[in-house]
Amino acid sequence: MDTEPSTSLLSIPFDFWSATIAALFGLISGTIASLIAPWVHYFIERRKKSSEYKAELIKETRKVIDRSQTMSEVKKSSLWGFIEENLTEEEKAKAMPVRTLVVQRDDGAQISQEDIKKQAVSRMLARLEKDWGLTK
Repeated sequence: MDTEPSTSLLSIPFDFWSATIAALFGLISGTIASLIAPWVHYFIERRKKSSEYKAELIKETRKVIDRSQTMSEVKKSSLWGFIEENLTEEEKAKAMPVRTLVVQRDDGAQISQEDIKKQAVSRMLARLEKDWGLTK
């Protein structure tokens, strides 16, 4: 009896199946990576731009505080909304007090009310930098 060689799938050499499966997994993983990579890049760039914006906002606010002689000048700036929104109740009490306060340091020097107000805003900016992860 003459037997013909089997032409079933099982008779295909093992190397062929290994290569086919590897190629198929490579194709699938490459397709997934090409679809996911742009999204990952987008979220990384968005976070980077957000951090840059926040750092610039704090830098500009510091400039306004440093250039201003009084808190009235600071309140007239376009950054006052940002400042007021981020002050805690304790910081607001110092930055916008109802009554005038004169503080005398241990060395006898007096700290003006305006300096105390500016210090409160500066502390708020330092707190925001820490909260936003902008400090190293």
